[in-house]
Amino acid sequence: MESTLPQKLKPPKVSPSKVNVWNLIQKYSFVKELGVGTYGSVCEAVEMVTGKTVAIKKFSDIYKDNVMCKRVLREIEILYSVDHPFIVRPFEMFTQKNGSEVYVVMELAQTDLRRLSKAPIYLDEKQIQLLLYRLLVALNYLHSGGIVHRDIKPGNILVNSDCTVKLCDFSISRCITDLNSSHFDPDQAIRKDPLLSVSASSFGSLASASLHSLSAASLEEMLLAEEENEMAEGSVGDHKLHAYNFELKRGHSINKNKKATEKSEEKIMTTEEKEKVLELKRRRQRETLLTKCKETINGFERELTGHIGTRWYRSPEIVLLEKIYSTEVDMWAVGCVFAELLQMMIENESNYRNRHALFPGSSCFPLSPSNHPTSRIAGLPVSPRDQFKTIINVVGSPSEFDMSFINDKKAEEYVRSFSPCRKEKLGELFKSAEPEAIDLLDKLLTFNPYYRITAKEALRHKYFVDIRDKSIEKEFKSPISLLVEKQPNDTIMEKAADILLKIVK
Repeated sequence: MESTLPQKLKPPKVSPSKVNVWNLIQKYSFVKELGVGTYGSVCEAVEMVTGKTVAIKKFSDIYKDNVMCKRVLREIEILYSVDHPFIVRPFEMFTQKNGSEVYVVMELAQTDLRRLSKAPIYLDEKQIQLLLYRLLVALNYLHSGGIVHRDIKPGNILVNSDCTVKLCDFSISRCITDLNSSHFDPDQAIRKDPLLSVSASSFGSLASASLHSLSAASLEEMLLAEEENEMAEGSVGDHKLHAYNFELKRGHSINKNKKATEKSEEKIMTTEEKEKVLELKRRRQRETLLTKCKETINGFERELTGHIGTRWYRSPEIVLLEKIYSTEVDMWAVGCVFAELLQMMIENESNYRNRHALFPGSSCFPLSPSNHPTSRIAGLPVSPRDQFKTIINVVGSPSEFDMSFINDKKAEEYVRSFSPCRKEKLGELFKSAEPEAIDLLDKLLTFNPYYRITAKEALRHKYFVDIRDKSIEKEFKSPISLLVEKQPNDTIMEKAADILLKIVK
C-alpha cells in the first residue's frame, strides 16, 4: 500500500497573525496562523522542549451563550472519544482567560486536500485510491459509533507526503445516539424488507412483467398503505404508537387472508392494475422508510439543523432542507471529494488551474439565496448557478424513485419545477479513470440517500481490491453517547468546567 506524494508540499499562504491573540502557555511557541473558522482558529506552534510542531485550535468566548458553549464542548468530546490513525489526535487541552478560551493541541499535517489541489501537483491512480480508502476507513469508524461529521470537504481532510489521511474539524458533527433515539441504519432496513430492496431498474421491468391479479390480501395491503400514508402526515410524537398499531393490523390482516390468497385464481394483470401495484410498491418503499426513520430518529426533527456543511458538498437531502438525515450526507460529500481527486490525474486535467468542485453552486435557496436571481422555481427565486441546479446538471433530474425520500410537499414541488436534465456520463468527465472508480463515484452520488452506498460497503468495493487492509478497518463495538448531550442546555455553561475535566480524563 506504499505510495508517496511529493516531499516538498507547497506551504499554505496565510496572513500574518497577531501573536498576542494567541494566549499559549509557555510550553508552546506560536509559529503562524493556519486558518480561521466560524467556531475556532488554528495555528502552528512548536513544543519548546522537544521541538515538535503541533496544531493548536483555539475556541474563543465559549461562554457567549448556551449554544456556543455546547457546540465547543461537543467538538472537544468527540475528539477525545475517537481513537483512529486517520482522524486527527488531540494531545492535550488548556484554558486561558478564566476558562473562556479553550485550546486543544493536536497533530499537525503537512497540508490538506484543498491546498494540494491548488498546487501544481499531480496524483496517480494508486495515490487517489489510498487517499480515498483511508478517508472511508475513518468515516466507517465514525459512522459505526453513530457520529455524523456533516462537513466533509477537501479543507477538512489533512494529508502527509506518505498519503496519510487525518480527518479533522468536528465543529458541526453530531452523535446520533444522543438524539433520544437509537442509531438508524437505512441500508439495513432496506435489506430486511423485500419490498424495500427492489432496485430502481426492477421498478421499470415490473410494468412489463406477467403478474397475478390483486388478491384479497393485496387489496387489504393497498388499504393499509393508504392508512400508512395518512399516518406519515401525522405528528412526529404519535409515530411510535401509529407504527405499532399499523404493524399489528397489517400482520393480522395478512394472516386472516393467507388461505384466501393461496386459493385465488391466477390471471394476467391489466395495464391499469400493473400501474397500481407499481405505485403501491413505490409508496410502500417511501412511507415505510420514512415511518421507520421518524420512529427511530425522531429527535432529528427537533435537533438537527439544515444549514450545515459547505454549500458545494451538501447532499440533495440537505439542499432540500430534509430534517431527517443521517450518515449518508457524509457519503455524498465523499463523492464530491472523489471527483476532485480524479481531476488531479494529469490524464483527466492537464492544467491544475482548471481543477474545480463538481457542484460549484453560487447560491442555495433559502439557506444562501442569490442576490441577483434570474428566474423563479416553484415561486422561489433562483440563479443559473443554484446549488440544486448544479447537482441535477450532473446526476440528472431525479425520478419518482429518486424523490421517494422527500418528506415535504413544497420541496417536492421545487424539485419537479426544474427543467428536465439528462445525467452526465461520469466516464466522459473523467476519461482516464478506471471503470471501477466511475462505478464507485456513481454509487456515492446517488440522489436517494436510502440507496446511497455506505462507508462499510464502499470499503468492499472492487476499486480497492488491490489495496484493502482489513486490519485497519476499526469500528466501535457499539454507538457512543456523549456526556455533553446529557446536560440540559440551560445549565451547560455553569457545568462546562466540570465537563471539560471529565472529557480529558
